[in-house]
Amino acid sequence: MSVEVDSLKDLISKDVVLSSKGNVFIWMNAECPICNKYPNIWKKLALEFPEFTFIGVFTSHEESKMAKGFMKKYKIPFQWFIDKENHLANYLSVNVTPEVLFFNADAEIVYRGATDDWFYALGKTRTITRHLYLKNALMAQLNNQPVLIFKTDPIGCIFN
Repeated sequence: MSVEVDSLKDLISKDVVLSSKGNVFIWMNAECPICNKYPNIWKKLALEFPEFTFIGVFTSHEESKMAKGFMKKYKIPFQWFIDKENHLANYLSVNVTPEVLFFNADAEIVYRGATDDWFYALGKTRTITRHLYLKNALMAQLNNQPVLIFKTDPIGCIFN
């Protein structure tokens, strides 16, 4: 799916700086138990793939104080904003936290869904993660390879 870059820019905070190489948007909610399990994984990915910009997106149901507290508590090193009235989420058909959307340099969504398969149902995790969906997509893009798994169903808290 290709997205109009101007439409995307119009729907995100003016303070967010996008990368020309690719951008990872992660929908978050400070009160979602699954979102509270992933910050270390997201931080590692952001550090491992500095070519891409990672951006936290909080739903309109989130208070600024809670979002700021979440980012500070977990020391998440990337930009974030609150999606006022969920315009961006609606435009991209996002309705679960956490859900990731990875856009390439041409603003095409090359991966959307879960970060990995650690959670396989609400409240149910695997002992060993078998598929690193987001990491594999990032590696594929970096190496000019096709993303083999480009969509998964995110497991998390429904907000829309």
